[in-house]
Amino acid sequence: MDTFYKHYKPSQYAVSDTWKAAIGLQQVDGLTPSKYLYQLADDNINGKLTLDEIEDLLYNYHKNNEHPDTKEADIVSKRIAEILSEPAFSFRPTTMISIHRHLFQDLVSYAGIIRKVLF
Repeated sequence: MDTFYKHYKPSQYAVSDTWKAAIGLQQVDGLTPSKYLYQLADDNINGKLTLDEIEDLLYNYHKNNEHPDTKEADIVSKRIAEILSEPAFSFRPTTMISIHRHLFQDLVSYAGIIRKVLF
């Protein structure tokens, strides 16, 4: 017998929490997302925009590099929100490497590579 699992649309509260976590993780690193990202996140929380639409809007917003101080925070926040929204999300070392690669692809050369940091 085949088994099917129905994925339900997350509540507004859950989507809001996802964005708070995504943006908060950027702030921990000292990065500040743009006001534009906050507007897009609000539109996603209210069901007006999908994460895919937000990605397209962010790349368009940052294509001329007019906002270099917020580009990484904006794009990575959206990617974190995307990962946290996945029903199959699990938190393991191999998952972390894959997540790092996804978050920082095309932003840094060491995306998905474990680095040794000396203090």
